[in-house]
Amino acid sequence: MIHIMNISDEIKAVRFFNNLHEKQLSLKKQKGKVLNYTANLCRHYYKSEALIKKALKKPSKLHYEVIGMIRLGCYLIEEDPQNTPKIIHHMVECIKPHHKWATSIVNGTLRNIVRNKDQWSQDMALSDKYNVPSWLFEKIAHHYPLHFEDIFNQWNQPPLHSARVRPHVNRDKLLSSWIKNGVKAHAHPHRNDMICIRSGAINELPGYQEGDFYIQNASALDLLEKVTLSEKALILDACAAPGGKSIFMADRWPKASITALDIDNKRIQKMNENLERTKLSIPIHCVDATETKDLLTNNYYDVVIVDAPCSATGVITKHPEIKLLRKEEDLKKVTEIQLKILKELWPKLKKGAQLVYLVCSILPEEGEEVIKKLGKSNNFTLEFSKTYLPSSYYHGFYGCIIKKPTHH
Repeated sequence: MIHIMNISDEIKAVRFFNNLHEKQLSLKKQKGKVLNYTANLCRHYYKSEALIKKALKKPSKLHYEVIGMIRLGCYLIEEDPQNTPKIIHHMVECIKPHHKWATSIVNGTLRNIVRNKDQWSQDMALSDKYNVPSWLFEKIAHHYPLHFEDIFNQWNQPPLHSARVRPHVNRDKLLSSWIKNGVKAHAHPHRNDMICIRSGAINELPGYQEGDFYIQNASALDLLEKVTLSEKALILDACAAPGGKSIFMADRWPKASITALDIDNKRIQKMNENLERTKLSIPIHCVDATETKDLLTNNYYDVVIVDAPCSATGVITKHPEIKLLRKEEDLKKVTEIQLKILKELWPKLKKGAQLVYLVCSILPEEGEEVIKKLGKSNNFTLEFSKTYLPSSYYHGFYGCIIKKPTHH
Protein backbone atom coordinates (compact mmCIF):
# COMPACT_ATOMS: atom_id res chain seq x y z
CA MET A 1 0.00 0.00 0.00
CA ILE A 2 1.36 3.42 -0.93
CA HIS A 3 1.41 5.94 1.93
CA ILE A 4 0.51 9.40 0.70
CA MET A 5 2.47 11.96 2.73
CA ASN A 6 1.03 15.18 1.32
CA ILE A 7 -2.76 15.29 1.22
CA SER A 8 -4.14 18.26 -0.69
CA ASP A 9 -6.37 20.84 0.99
CA GLU A 10 -9.05 19.89 -1.54
CA ILE A 11 -9.13 16.26 -0.36
CA LYS A 12 -9.00 17.36 3.29
CA ALA A 13 -12.02 19.60 2.67
CA VAL A 14 -13.96 16.84 0.91
CA ARG A 15 -13.23 14.43 3.77
CA PHE A 16 -14.21 16.94 6.43
CA PHE A 17 -17.39 17.85 4.53
CA ASN A 18 -18.37 14.18 4.49
CA ASN A 19 -17.72 13.85 8.25
CA LEU A 20 -19.57 17.11 8.91
CA HIS A 21 -22.60 15.85 7.01
CA GLU A 22 -22.64 12.46 8.71
CA LYS A 23 -21.54 13.35 12.26
CA GLN A 24 -23.14 16.80 12.74
CA LEU A 25 -19.76 18.53 13.15
CA SER A 26 -19.08 22.27 13.09
CA LEU A 27 -17.00 24.26 10.62
CA LYS A 28 -15.23 25.77 13.66
CA LYS A 29 -12.93 22.74 13.59
CA GLN A 30 -11.22 23.90 10.38
CA LYS A 31 -9.23 26.91 9.19
CA GLY A 32 -7.48 28.37 6.17
CA LYS A 33 -8.05 26.88 2.71
CA VAL A 34 -9.69 23.75 4.11
CA LEU A 35 -12.26 25.90 5.93
CA ASN A 36 -12.88 27.97 2.80
CA TYR A 37 -13.36 24.91 0.59
CA THR A 38 -15.57 23.12 3.13
CA ALA A 39 -17.72 26.21 3.72
CA ASN A 40 -18.28 26.57 -0.03
CA LEU A 41 -19.11 22.88 -0.42
CA CYS A 42 -21.88 23.62 2.11
CA ARG A 43 -22.96 26.90 0.48
CA HIS A 44 -23.22 25.41 -3.01
CA TYR A 45 -24.27 21.88 -2.11
CA TYR A 46 -27.82 21.81 -3.46
CA LYS A 47 -27.10 23.30 -6.88
CA SER A 48 -24.00 21.15 -7.45
CA GLU A 49 -25.93 18.07 -6.32
CA ALA A 50 -28.70 18.78 -8.83
CA LEU A 51 -26.15 19.17 -11.65
CA ILE A 52 -24.28 16.00 -10.67
CA LYS A 53 -27.53 14.00 -10.70
CA LYS A 54 -28.12 15.21 -14.25
CA ALA A 55 -24.58 14.36 -15.33
CA LEU A 56 -24.25 10.92 -13.71
CA LYS A 57 -26.70 8.03 -13.84
CA LYS A 58 -25.74 6.56 -10.44
CA PRO A 59 -23.70 9.10 -8.43
CA SER A 60 -24.40 7.24 -5.17
CA LYS A 61 -22.31 4.31 -6.47
CA LEU A 62 -19.15 6.44 -6.53
CA HIS A 63 -16.77 6.96 -3.61
CA TYR A 64 -17.65 10.12 -1.65
CA GLU A 65 -14.21 11.64 -2.38
CA VAL A 66 -14.86 11.39 -6.12
CA ILE A 67 -18.28 13.03 -5.84
CA GLY A 68 -16.82 15.61 -3.44
CA MET A 69 -14.12 16.58 -5.93
CA ILE A 70 -16.76 17.03 -8.65
CA ARG A 71 -18.83 19.18 -6.24
CA LEU A 72 -15.81 21.32 -5.43
CA GLY A 73 -15.06 21.69 -9.14
CA CYS A 74 -18.64 22.85 -9.79
CA TYR A 75 -18.25 25.62 -7.20
CA LEU A 76 -14.79 26.73 -8.36
CA ILE A 77 -15.90 26.86 -12.02
CA GLU A 78 -18.96 28.93 -11.13
CA GLU A 79 -16.75 31.37 -9.21
CA ASP A 80 -14.06 31.58 -11.89
CA PRO A 81 -15.46 30.41 -15.27
CA GLN A 82 -12.53 31.90 -17.24
CA ASN A 83 -10.21 29.32 -15.68
CA THR A 84 -12.47 26.30 -16.29
CA PRO A 85 -9.82 24.13 -18.06
CA LYS A 86 -7.26 24.78 -15.29
CA ILE A 87 -9.81 23.99 -12.57
CA ILE A 88 -10.86 20.71 -14.20
CA HIS A 89 -7.21 19.69 -14.61
CA HIS A 90 -6.52 20.56 -10.97
CA MET A 91 -9.49 18.51 -9.72
CA VAL A 92 -8.22 15.53 -11.75
CA GLU A 93 -4.72 15.91 -10.27
CA CYS A 94 -6.17 16.11 -6.74
CA ILE A 95 -8.16 12.87 -7.09
CA LYS A 96 -5.43 10.93 -8.94
CA PRO A 97 -3.28 9.90 -5.90
CA HIS A 98 -6.35 8.54 -4.08
CA HIS A 99 -8.60 7.13 -6.84
CA LYS A 100 -6.62 6.91 -10.09
CA TRP A 101 -9.46 4.94 -11.67
CA ALA A 102 -11.77 7.99 -11.21
CA THR A 103 -9.71 10.61 -13.04
CA SER A 104 -11.66 10.17 -16.28
CA ILE A 105 -14.96 10.30 -14.36
CA VAL A 106 -14.05 13.61 -12.66
CA ASN A 107 -12.79 15.05 -15.95
CA GLY A 108 -15.74 13.88 -18.04
CA THR A 109 -18.42 14.78 -15.50
CA LEU A 110 -17.15 18.32 -14.99
CA ARG A 111 -16.89 18.87 -18.75
CA ASN A 112 -20.41 17.52 -19.17
CA ILE A 113 -21.73 19.89 -16.49
CA VAL A 114 -19.96 22.88 -18.07
CA ARG A 115 -21.52 22.09 -21.48
CA ASN A 116 -25.05 21.57 -20.19
CA LYS A 117 -25.47 23.55 -16.96
CA ASP A 118 -27.38 26.45 -18.58
CA GLN A 119 -29.92 24.07 -20.05
CA TRP A 120 -30.14 21.91 -16.93
CA SER A 121 -30.58 24.99 -14.73
CA GLN A 122 -33.75 25.98 -16.59
CA ASP A 123 -35.81 23.15 -15.11
CA MET A 124 -33.95 23.01 -11.79
CA ALA A 125 -36.02 23.44 -8.61
CA LEU A 126 -35.82 27.00 -7.26
CA SER A 127 -34.57 25.68 -3.93
CA ASP A 128 -31.61 24.05 -5.71
CA LYS A 129 -30.88 27.21 -7.72
CA TYR A 130 -30.65 29.19 -4.48
CA ASN A 131 -28.75 26.41 -2.67
CA VAL A 132 -31.34 25.95 0.05
CA PRO A 133 -33.09 22.77 1.30
CA SER A 134 -36.66 22.64 -0.03
CA TRP A 135 -38.35 22.84 3.39
CA LEU A 136 -36.41 25.98 4.31
CA PHE A 137 -36.93 27.54 0.88
CA GLU A 138 -40.70 27.17 1.28
CA LYS A 139 -40.73 28.72 4.76
CA ILE A 140 -38.56 31.72 3.86
CA ALA A 141 -40.37 32.36 0.57
CA HIS A 142 -43.72 32.20 2.41
CA HIS A 143 -42.75 34.53 5.27
CA TYR A 144 -40.65 36.97 3.21
CA PRO A 145 -42.11 37.03 -0.35
CA LEU A 146 -40.44 40.38 -1.12
CA HIS A 147 -37.05 39.56 0.41
CA PHE A 148 -36.38 35.83 0.02
CA GLU A 149 -34.00 36.27 -2.94
CA ASP A 150 -31.90 38.78 -0.97
CA ILE A 151 -31.86 36.43 2.03
CA PHE A 152 -30.70 33.43 -0.02
CA ASN A 153 -28.08 35.49 -1.85
CA GLN A 154 -26.76 36.77 1.46
CA TRP A 155 -26.53 33.23 2.82
CA ASN A 156 -24.25 32.31 -0.08
CA GLN A 157 -21.76 35.14 0.54
CA PRO A 158 -18.56 34.70 2.58
CA PRO A 159 -19.10 36.23 6.04
CA LEU A 160 -17.81 39.59 7.16
CA HIS A 161 -16.57 39.35 10.76
CA SER A 162 -16.89 42.22 13.19
CA ALA A 163 -15.13 43.21 16.38
CA ARG A 164 -16.56 45.43 19.10
CA VAL A 165 -13.85 47.72 20.41
CA ARG A 166 -14.11 48.07 24.18
CA PRO A 167 -14.69 51.49 25.81
CA HIS A 168 -11.10 52.02 27.04
CA VAL A 169 -9.68 51.62 23.50
CA ASN A 170 -9.60 54.12 20.62
CA ARG A 171 -11.22 52.39 17.65
CA ASP A 172 -9.45 54.37 14.93
CA LYS A 173 -6.00 53.75 16.41
CA LEU A 174 -6.74 50.02 16.73
CA LEU A 175 -8.04 49.89 13.15
CA SER A 176 -4.93 51.70 11.92
CA SER A 177 -2.65 49.18 13.67
CA TRP A 178 -4.53 46.30 12.02
CA ILE A 179 -4.28 47.80 8.54
CA LYS A 180 -0.52 48.36 9.07
CA ASN A 181 -0.29 44.65 9.88
CA GLY A 182 -1.88 43.75 6.54
CA VAL A 183 -5.35 43.00 7.86
CA LYS A 184 -8.25 43.72 5.48
CA ALA A 185 -10.47 45.77 7.79
CA HIS A 186 -12.62 48.89 7.84
CA ALA A 187 -14.79 50.85 10.25
CA HIS A 188 -18.33 49.54 10.72
CA PRO A 189 -20.64 51.91 8.82
CA HIS A 190 -23.40 51.86 11.47
CA ARG A 191 -21.56 51.63 14.81
CA ASN A 192 -18.67 53.77 16.02
CA ASP A 193 -17.45 51.02 18.37
CA MET A 194 -16.96 48.30 15.76
CA ILE A 195 -14.48 47.20 13.09
CA CYS A 196 -15.27 44.86 10.18
CA ILE A 197 -12.69 42.23 9.23
CA ARG A 198 -12.26 40.37 5.93
CA SER A 199 -9.00 38.56 6.66
CA GLY A 200 -6.48 37.67 9.34
CA ALA A 201 -6.28 35.25 12.25
CA ILE A 202 -8.38 36.83 15.01
CA ASN A 203 -6.19 35.68 17.90
CA GLU A 204 -3.11 37.18 16.22
CA LEU A 205 -4.59 40.67 15.81
CA PRO A 206 -2.99 43.49 17.84
CA GLY A 207 -4.98 43.96 21.06
CA TYR A 208 -6.49 40.46 21.16
CA GLN A 209 -4.48 39.11 24.10
CA GLU A 210 -4.96 42.42 25.92
CA GLY A 211 -8.75 42.14 25.66
CA ASP A 212 -9.06 45.37 23.68
CA PHE A 213 -11.86 43.98 21.51
CA TYR A 214 -14.39 41.18 21.33
CA ILE A 215 -15.58 39.40 18.19
CA GLN A 216 -19.35 39.77 17.96
CA ASN A 217 -22.02 40.86 15.51
CA ALA A 218 -23.76 44.21 15.79
CA SER A 219 -27.26 42.68 15.71
CA ALA A 220 -27.78 41.81 19.36
CA LEU A 221 -25.98 44.96 20.57
CA ASP A 222 -28.53 47.25 18.93
CA LEU A 223 -31.24 45.37 20.82
CA LEU A 224 -29.45 45.34 24.21
CA GLU A 225 -28.91 49.10 24.00
CA LYS A 226 -32.69 49.58 24.11
CA VAL A 227 -32.84 48.18 27.66
CA THR A 228 -33.58 50.66 30.45
CA LEU A 229 -31.37 49.99 33.49
CA SER A 230 -30.22 51.73 36.65
CA GLU A 231 -26.49 52.04 37.32
CA LYS A 232 -26.31 49.12 39.78
CA ALA A 233 -28.81 46.84 38.08
CA LEU A 234 -29.05 43.09 38.66
CA ILE A 235 -28.70 41.31 35.31
CA LEU A 236 -29.30 37.65 34.48
CA ASP A 237 -27.79 36.41 31.22
CA ALA A 238 -29.25 32.99 30.40
CA CYS A 239 -27.67 30.80 27.69
CA ALA A 240 -24.72 33.17 28.11
CA ALA A 241 -21.65 31.37 26.74
CA PRO A 242 -19.31 32.18 25.08
CA GLY A 243 -19.95 35.53 26.78
CA GLY A 244 -20.48 38.27 24.22
CA LYS A 245 -23.66 39.70 25.74
CA SER A 246 -22.35 39.56 29.33
CA ILE A 247 -19.13 41.31 28.33
CA PHE A 248 -21.09 43.97 26.43
CA MET A 249 -23.41 44.55 29.41
CA ALA A 250 -20.42 44.77 31.78
CA ASP A 251 -18.78 47.36 29.53
CA ARG A 252 -21.97 49.40 29.21
CA TRP A 253 -23.06 49.13 32.86
CA PRO A 254 -19.78 48.61 34.75
CA LYS A 255 -21.41 48.86 38.22
CA ALA A 256 -24.13 46.34 37.43
CA SER A 257 -24.11 42.86 38.94
CA ILE A 258 -24.26 40.15 36.25
CA THR A 259 -25.04 36.46 36.73
CA ALA A 260 -24.57 34.11 33.77
CA LEU A 261 -26.01 30.66 33.04
CA ASP A 262 -25.19 28.05 30.42
CA ILE A 263 -25.82 24.33 30.02
CA ASP A 264 -22.65 23.48 28.10
CA ASN A 265 -19.38 22.98 30.00
CA LYS A 266 -17.19 23.45 26.92
CA ARG A 267 -18.88 26.76 26.11
CA ILE A 268 -18.53 27.82 29.75
CA GLN A 269 -14.80 27.08 29.55
CA LYS A 270 -14.60 29.30 26.46
CA MET A 271 -16.55 32.05 28.27
CA ASN A 272 -14.15 31.89 31.22
CA GLU A 273 -11.23 32.27 28.80
CA ASN A 274 -12.94 35.30 27.23
CA LEU A 275 -13.60 36.82 30.66
CA GLU A 276 -9.98 36.30 31.67
CA ARG A 277 -8.76 37.90 28.46
CA THR A 278 -11.13 40.88 28.86
CA LYS A 279 -10.24 41.16 32.60
CA LEU A 280 -13.84 40.82 33.78
CA SER A 281 -15.26 38.79 36.66
CA ILE A 282 -18.74 37.39 36.05
CA PRO A 283 -20.02 34.31 37.90
CA ILE A 284 -21.29 31.65 35.48
CA HIS A 285 -23.27 28.60 36.53
CA CYS A 286 -23.54 25.37 34.57
CA VAL A 287 -27.29 24.86 34.69
CA ASP A 288 -30.19 24.03 32.40
CA ALA A 289 -32.17 27.26 31.99
CA THR A 290 -35.39 25.22 31.82
CA GLU A 291 -34.75 23.85 35.34
CA THR A 292 -32.90 26.36 37.51
CA LYS A 293 -34.42 24.92 40.74
CA ASP A 294 -33.26 26.91 43.80
CA LEU A 295 -30.32 28.63 42.11
CA LEU A 296 -32.19 31.84 41.27
CA THR A 297 -34.35 34.09 43.47
CA ASN A 298 -37.85 35.12 42.38
CA ASN A 299 -38.68 38.81 41.80
CA TYR A 300 -34.97 39.63 41.87
CA TYR A 301 -33.53 40.72 38.50
CA ASP A 302 -33.83 44.09 36.77
CA VAL A 303 -33.35 42.45 33.39
CA VAL A 304 -33.24 38.86 32.15
CA ILE A 305 -31.56 38.17 28.80
CA VAL A 306 -32.61 34.99 27.02
CA ASP A 307 -30.54 34.19 23.93
CA ALA A 308 -32.34 30.90 23.40
CA PRO A 309 -31.17 27.84 21.46
CA CYS A 310 -32.65 27.91 17.96
CA SER A 311 -32.41 26.74 14.35
CA ALA A 312 -29.75 29.43 13.68
CA THR A 313 -31.28 30.30 10.29
CA GLY A 314 -30.19 33.91 10.83
CA VAL A 315 -26.47 33.04 10.82
CA ILE A 316 -26.26 30.73 7.79
CA THR A 317 -23.87 33.21 6.14
CA LYS A 318 -21.40 32.49 8.95
CA HIS A 319 -22.36 28.82 9.38
CA PRO A 320 -23.42 27.46 5.96
CA GLU A 321 -23.37 23.91 7.35
CA ILE A 322 -26.69 24.74 9.06
CA LYS A 323 -28.45 24.32 5.71
CA LEU A 324 -27.37 20.68 5.65
CA LEU A 325 -27.64 19.83 9.35
CA ARG A 326 -31.02 21.35 10.31
CA LYS A 327 -34.22 19.46 9.59
CA GLU A 328 -37.79 20.77 9.62
CA GLU A 329 -38.72 18.38 12.43
CA ASP A 330 -36.08 20.04 14.66
CA LEU A 331 -38.26 23.15 14.95
CA LYS A 332 -40.93 21.60 17.16
CA LYS A 333 -38.41 20.51 19.78
CA VAL A 334 -36.45 23.77 19.79
CA THR A 335 -39.57 25.99 20.10
CA GLU A 336 -40.69 23.90 23.08
CA ILE A 337 -37.31 24.52 24.75
CA GLN A 338 -37.51 28.26 23.99
CA LEU A 339 -40.93 28.58 25.65
CA LYS A 340 -39.87 26.42 28.59
CA ILE A 341 -36.87 28.68 29.27
CA LEU A 342 -39.04 31.81 29.16
CA LYS A 343 -41.61 30.31 31.54
CA GLU A 344 -38.86 29.21 33.93
CA LEU A 345 -37.13 32.61 34.06
CA TRP A 346 -40.15 34.93 33.93
CA PRO A 347 -40.78 34.68 37.71
CA LYS A 348 -37.16 35.75 38.40
CA LEU A 349 -37.89 39.26 37.08
CA LYS A 350 -38.79 42.10 39.43
CA LYS A 351 -42.12 43.82 38.89
CA GLY A 352 -41.73 46.47 36.20
CA ALA A 353 -38.52 44.85 34.92
CA GLN A 354 -37.65 43.82 31.36
CA LEU A 355 -36.95 40.51 29.67
CA VAL A 356 -34.92 40.52 26.45
CA TYR A 357 -35.62 37.54 24.18
CA LEU A 358 -33.51 36.92 21.11
CA VAL A 359 -32.84 34.04 18.74
CA CYS A 360 -30.43 33.79 15.78
CA SER A 361 -33.38 32.73 13.64
CA ILE A 362 -35.64 34.55 11.19
CA LEU A 363 -38.43 31.97 11.37
CA PRO A 364 -41.54 33.47 13.04
CA GLU A 365 -42.31 30.22 14.91
CA GLU A 366 -39.11 30.77 16.92
CA GLY A 367 -39.69 34.49 17.41
CA GLU A 368 -43.00 36.32 17.78
CA GLU A 369 -45.00 33.09 17.94
CA VAL A 370 -43.05 31.93 21.02
CA ILE A 371 -43.71 35.30 22.69
CA LYS A 372 -47.44 35.00 21.86
CA LYS A 373 -47.49 31.59 23.55
CA LEU A 374 -45.80 33.06 26.63
CA GLY A 375 -48.46 35.77 26.69
CA LYS A 376 -51.24 33.18 27.05
CA SER A 377 -50.14 32.45 30.63
CA ASN A 378 -48.27 35.66 31.58
CA ASN A 379 -49.19 39.33 31.50
CA PHE A 380 -46.65 41.71 29.96
CA THR A 381 -46.21 44.75 27.73
CA LEU A 382 -44.44 44.20 24.43
CA GLU A 383 -42.11 47.22 24.29
CA PHE A 384 -40.13 46.25 21.20
CA SER A 385 -40.28 43.45 18.62
CA LYS A 386 -38.41 43.09 15.33
CA THR A 387 -37.07 40.48 12.93
CA TYR A 388 -33.74 41.56 11.49
CA LEU A 389 -33.04 40.02 8.08
CA PRO A 390 -29.43 39.06 7.28
CA SER A 391 -27.35 41.70 5.51
CA SER A 392 -23.68 42.50 4.95
CA TYR A 393 -23.22 44.00 8.41
CA TYR A 394 -25.90 42.27 10.49
CA HIS A 395 -26.78 38.67 11.21
CA GLY A 396 -30.41 37.75 10.90
CA PHE A 397 -32.25 37.37 14.20
CA TYR A 398 -35.45 38.06 16.09
CA GLY A 399 -35.38 40.24 19.19
CA CYS A 400 -37.95 41.67 21.55
CA ILE A 401 -38.21 43.38 24.93
CA ILE A 402 -41.18 42.61 27.18
CA LYS A 403 -41.97 44.36 30.46
CA LYS A 404 -43.45 42.81 33.55
CA PRO A 405 -46.39 44.74 35.08
CA THR A 406 -45.66 46.82 38.16
CA HIS A 407 -48.82 45.40 39.77
CA HIS A 408 -50.56 42.02 39.49
